[in-house]
Amino acid sequence: MLTHLLEWALYPGSFQSFLAGGFLISLFTTIPATSGIIVAGYWLDRSDLEPTRYERIAKWTAGGLLVFLGINILIINAIFLEFFPADRQASLLVGWVRFAMSLGAACGLFIGIVEARAIERALDAERATMRAAELEHQTDQLEFFNSILRHDVLNGMTVIRSRAEFLDDDLTDETQRRHADTILRWSDDIVLIIQRVRRILDTLTESAEFVPTATDLASVVGDEVDRISATYPTVEFETEVPEG
Repeated sequence: MLTHLLEWALYPGSFQSFLAGGFLISLFTTIPATSGIIVAGYWLDRSDLEPTRYERIAKWTAGGLLVFLGINILIINAIFLEFFPADRQASLLVGWVRFAMSLGAACGLFIGIVEARAIERALDAERATMRAAELEHQTDQLEFFNSILRHDVLNGMTVIRSRAEFLDDDLTDETQRRHADTILRWSDDIVLIIQRVRRILDTLTESAEFVPTATDLASVVGDEVDRISATYPTVEFETEVPEG
């Protein structure tokens, strides 16, 4: 509308031609493009595009405006003086330039947005690939750790426990037997911990399905108190744990 007012001010005779139909033609040739620019600006303000993309979108908008304007200037220079009457050339020239600028800017803006979204999608895909590679690397590490627990640590605890059983059977001194019992109990506890960690690792690496089960916490607390009591025989422990 501002360009129309400017045209009317510079070329008063154009007002009558606008009323006669030129005004509607002028509006319908520029409203779609300018409306698209307004909508695109509104969308950009609320989109998830990085603000760093705005400068390139602006360059595409300016580039589209200048390129389309240059093409139309060549067309105007070739046919304008021949096909349009002299008394309307000035006002029609302004309207044509306005149309070329608005359409060129709209096309450039559209191309800039499409390119920005394509770049964002490519970066998202690259980041997803990097995250997948990192997760795969972490999974390999967990599986390696799991294999160490399954074989080296668990086998070592089996040897320790078997030796403690031999000692417990052969020893006659009560204090030494109590120490052997402590080794046996701790060996069993460490084996249970290893098995729990293995189940967790199996779940994380999806190599096995872990099914949660109900656990009697009273018995767990009782076993833990027994283990600590055997480790510290001079310490008295008092508990009050309800059954179930």
